[in-house]
Amino acid sequence: MVWDNSENVFESSGVIQSFNVFYSKGIEGSSDIWFCSNMIGCTECILCDNLNNQSYCIKNKQYTKEEYLVKKQEIMKLKKHFDGFVANIPKAGNLSSANCT
Repeated sequence: MVWDNSENVFESSGVIQSFNVFYSKGIEGSSDIWFCSNMIGCTECILCDNLNNQSYCIKNKQYTKEEYLVKKQEIMKLKKHFDGFVANIPKAGNLSSANCT
């Protein structure tokens, strides 16, 4: 579920015309997105949801470029733990479900 000239997309779905998208869903016209959902026209965002045309945001809070880069470096140090978790998830997904919550 990655379309229209998107590149460098990892563990993400619903990505359109975007690049450098990681662990995210519903991303359009965006770049350098980590752990986000429902983003349109955004760059350099981490752990955000439902933003349009924003940059340098973490948990939907905007920072200066300098502040953002420092915080991003701190967060990416923790990413190794998340990568280990994702690596241990079985690759075969649940292709049909019934009566689920």
